[in-house]
Order: sequence, then structure tokens, then C-alpha cells
Amino acid sequence: MNVQATGMQNTGAMPQVAPAAGSAAQKAALQDGTSSANTNSNAAPGQPASKAELNDAAENVQKFVNTINSNLSFQVDDDTGEMVVKVVDATTKDVIRQIPSEEMLAIAKALDRIQGLLVNQKA
Repeated sequence: MNVQATGMQNTGAMPQVAPAAGSAAQKAALQDGTSSANTNSNAAPGQPASKAELNDAAENVQKFVNTINSNLSFQVDDDTGEMVVKVVDATTKDVIRQIPSEEMLAIAKALDRIQGLLVNQKA
């Protein structure tokens, strides 16, 4: 039976957690001589990545996924610049699931168009 004192504050220190071992993607990137944390990015932390950097990252992830025979597809949407992940049926090549969905991409495109009408980008 475990008895604990009541009315006492917990003065014990928080348990220390060892850093997690690298993920499989990080290990594969290290074997290829690339780093997932530093992909020759000139963008400052907190700033959105450029379209070229997103395309490069999508290609790197796609290469890794292909090595483990997974049916995932990583692409960057041309119109919105958003990363699109698709789960594809290996035999029929049908898209089982897409994140974000086609509808959400269409909404994002429409919002960009409306924003362009409301705010003149030329200053």
C-alpha cells in the first residue's frame, strides 16, 4: 500500500528527460550528408520558408519515403505554396487521403484572391 502525506507541497525537482534519439528521417538525412535542421536556409527562424526551400524539403522527404516503400506523396501546391501530403493506394494509384484537402486548398486560393482585391500590394 502506498501512503502519501497530505497537506505537503511537492518540493521535488522535475524529472530529467534525456533527449530523444533522432527520428528515422533525421538518420536518413545524415546518411545522405544532409541535415533536416539546416537545409541551407537563408530564412531567419520564425520566417516562412521560400517556395524553393519547400520544394527541396518535399523532395527530400519523398526520397526518404520511397526508400521505405510507403505510399505517401509530399508536394508543394503551386498556387498556395502549402505542403500537401497524400496517401495513395499502391495498386490503383487513387488518392486515399489528402492533407489539406482539395476543398481547403480551393478556399485558400479564393481567400488569397479576395485579399488581393481588398489590399493593393503596390505601395
